[in-house]
Amino acid sequence: MRLLSFFVVYVLCCASFVTGKTLLVTSFGAKGDNATDNTAAIMATYKACAASGPGTTVVFPGSEGQIYRSFPFEIRCNDSVTLIENGATIKGIEDEDRWPFGPDCPEPAQGKTPKQMAPLLYMNYANNVSVMGGGTVDGIGSMFWSEACGNWWCPKGYTIKSPKAFRPFLFRIDHSNTITITNITMKNPGFWNLVPVHSKNIVVTDCLVNASWDDARGHRTPNTDGFEPMWSSDVTMSRCRIYNGDDCVTIKSGSSNVLVEDLYCEKGDGLTIGSVWYDNVTNVTYRRVIMNQTHNGPMIKGRSQGNATVADITFEDVQLIDVRLALTIDCVYETQGTVVPNIGVLAENVMFKNISGTVSAGSSHLLNGDPSFLVDAAGTFICLSKRPCSFSLENINVRHADASNKTEPVWLCNNTNILEDMSVSPPLSHFQTCQKN
Repeated sequence: MRLLSFFVVYVLCCASFVTGKTLLVTSFGAKGDNATDNTAAIMATYKACAASGPGTTVVFPGSEGQIYRSFPFEIRCNDSVTLIENGATIKGIEDEDRWPFGPDCPEPAQGKTPKQMAPLLYMNYANNVSVMGGGTVDGIGSMFWSEACGNWWCPKGYTIKSPKAFRPFLFRIDHSNTITITNITMKNPGFWNLVPVHSKNIVVTDCLVNASWDDARGHRTPNTDGFEPMWSSDVTMSRCRIYNGDDCVTIKSGSSNVLVEDLYCEKGDGLTIGSVWYDNVTNVTYRRVIMNQTHNGPMIKGRSQGNATVADITFEDVQLIDVRLALTIDCVYETQGTVVPNIGVLAENVMFKNISGTVSAGSSHLLNGDPSFLVDAAGTFICLSKRPCSFSLENINVRHADASNKTEPVWLCNNTNILEDMSVSPPLSHFQTCQKN
């Protein structure tokens, strides 16, 4: 029923644009020459769009491979379509001094500045807006990756203890309703890629996210999460491919009624819930997903300084290809910064179903005591004594990628209530900490 409702919203949304006015950014002075600063021309186009009334389409022409350079701008035109044509690219401008601040980062700052550099594309209180067309949005992430300090940005004169600001998202959507993003390539985000915040009825389909590992520098792009709903509801993502350096998709605090399906993830971290802080995450389904050479497979991360509940979560029909750790619930997750102890996060009614594949990366070990970094392992379920987790496993098959390794991939459990384990290989009963209650 929920999928049908999203389809109806999509059809009604797009059907209303068929007879609307069309505005080309080039008619307002934009030049796709990969050199001109088009910020003013793009903003003028959206001002005209807002004045034109419902059904207007803003077009970035792409027939000649145009690249439209710009500083951050807001898509400020309700009941509209932004058409980034196949061949067109909206690309940021590499100028550290002129890149503006945006709204504060929604992620807790842990004692550091909450300021954040502006996203290249922004929506705020938008309603019934679509972005589509086969084109590309390029956030020039290397300008920010090269001076990354954790999640923050430390250009010359700033330090990890006193950073300038959080690095910028590529595309942030605040307080918005009925937003559709279809057939767009999003590449090189300075920080997270696509981030709806306090929004609802979000549909993302047939998109490519490319923040690939930096092989030349020998490490991956920093914290380039692919899709990150926060305090958002009624969200669907389908038929997308993500190549990045952190969580492929992660559902953050305060979000509910989320469906992610037919997804391909490569080289990043996990298929994630969290990290969760203070507000509940409920009714999330991941299904029909391929995880290729990621660190984690399905994963829930709860902050020890949080107080939320993660409930009614399903991971099903997931294929694992040489991941490091197959399944994870980690309720003792933390990162550097100020930590204020709280009751912690509870994960309950979690279902892992029809998940199979291989794990790799050498001998099992714990990195800095964090169980989410156990490698070459079937799974870790580490919860809190006063808030034990509850989960079910059905039709799980995890094996070593190295066929010469005849040992069983390990399971590690602590403070867990295993509701059901059916057709699990290797059996949890082979590991003392994971005996069913």
